[in-house]
Amino acid sequence: MNSPRKGEFLGYWNKKMLSQVFKWDDESRFMIQSNIDEVSILKGASQFLQNELQLQDITVVLGESEQDTTERSQASLPLSPAIVYE
Repeated sequence: MNSPRKGEFLGYWNKKMLSQVFKWDDESRFMIQSNIDEVSILKGASQFLQNELQLQDITVVLGESEQDTTERSQASLPLSPAIVYE
């Protein structure tokens, strides 16, 4: 990871996520360790979300990605998909 926000990510992980690691059941661990492409899944559902929520536009990007020209994906969990909408 070569992000200038590396310290922020690690701080978030330590504060919010580390305590959750010990609470995960086997199914949760499997999901976390799997190679599910969340961005692809959300992109596939974006038209449905857009219609159901009556949004003008939806863009799915990976947090901290150059694809997000709005810089709103920074509100997502670090390195997680973000749904940017209008």
